[in-house]
Amino acid sequence: MKQILTFLAAILLAACASNGTARGADLPAAGSSDSLDEALADSHELPLPRIPDSIREPQARATFLLNHFWDEATLTDTAVTRNEHFMERNFVNFVNLYPHANADSLPEITYRLLAQVTPDVRSRVILYDLIDKYLSDPESPVKSDDSYIIFLQQWLKLPNLNKYEKEEPRYRLTSAMKNRPGTTATDFNYLTREGSQGSLSSTEASNLLLLFYDPDCDHCNETIAALRNEPTVNNAIEAGNLKVLAVYAEGDERLWHSTNGTMPENWTVALDRSDIADKGLYIITEMPGIYLLDKDKKVIMRDPGLKKLAEALSDL
Repeated sequence: MKQILTFLAAILLAACASNGTARGADLPAAGSSDSLDEALADSHELPLPRIPDSIREPQARATFLLNHFWDEATLTDTAVTRNEHFMERNFVNFVNLYPHANADSLPEITYRLLAQVTPDVRSRVILYDLIDKYLSDPESPVKSDDSYIIFLQQWLKLPNLNKYEKEEPRYRLTSAMKNRPGTTATDFNYLTREGSQGSLSSTEASNLLLLFYDPDCDHCNETIAALRNEPTVNNAIEAGNLKVLAVYAEGDERLWHSTNGTMPENWTVALDRSDIADKGLYIITEMPGIYLLDKDKKVIMRDPGLKKLAEALSDL
């Protein structure tokens, strides 16, 4: 995380200085006799491209950096793209620029990277895993639904993949597009442990923490325990700024009845009555699924990770 933050700071410094690279001075310049692999053996980090003095606007500068980020690397060389340490460090730095660049330029920039790296099967696997790890994982410091969607959309355009290789990315894209931040969460009906009927749209709350869980899921139980003991969650509930709606949508009503008494008392614990899973209303790739919604049921955050969620709740 510290490396990512210092990288962004270096970009800002480079944007102000415009007098050479802000890091990587120990790496050889393009065309030097030293090989890229030798230089990367110690740093694994590409130097920042030199930004022309004529480019002043911050968004344009970030876009320029993205366009030329990989210039020093020969991405058609498998000795480079199979170097997992090199690809990981620079991929993180690369996608960290996405929120700061011109959004219209991102699909082309993304496709260019994918088209160069993916013809080699091993390099393709490395890159696909990095996309999932850093753009989709809730605990990633650079997690971004928007960037993840761009990468998946461009991945599906690659001509060198057969239909079977595109099945999982297509499924993940469908999942990423549903109930994404900024959209209104899909409505559904539920039964509470007290026996009352309800729906998401009729659940009144200044902010709503929607949690899809499974009592048999160890990670769900760990997350529930962490949320139960999270001061920002309890403080927000006590202040009337938050309601928690925990929904079991896997269909085993007997299991739900036998376990709902172990759930926090200040939560609304519910059983799905809309066949959420079968109808694909929400596609939860990893349990538990967590959504933070505003009073109008618009998605503020999706699978934010406990740290980011606590930070958001502390601002309520």
